[in-house]
Amino acid sequence: MSKPGAEPAFPICISQGDQRGGYKNVCSAAGMTIRQYFVAQAMNGLLSDSGVDDPEELAKAAVSFSDACIQAEAETREP
Repeated sequence: MSKPGAEPAFPICISQGDQRGGYKNVCSAAGMTIRQYFVAQAMNGLLSDSGVDDPEELAKAAVSFSDACIQAEAETREP
């Protein structure tokens, strides 16, 4: 299993036919991870409402919010 938040945020899955006439789903993991998506969303919110001008402080806060969100989701996920 991958590290929480390392899963693709927007995987693309398609069904492909096989030689026996069946189908299987094939998913692409290209693009940003869930963690990167959460960081971008947190950064957007922080920039619009924080009043903080220090880019490094904002970036660290966005990563912190993202990691907390991923941790909370992992704790509530059904086993």
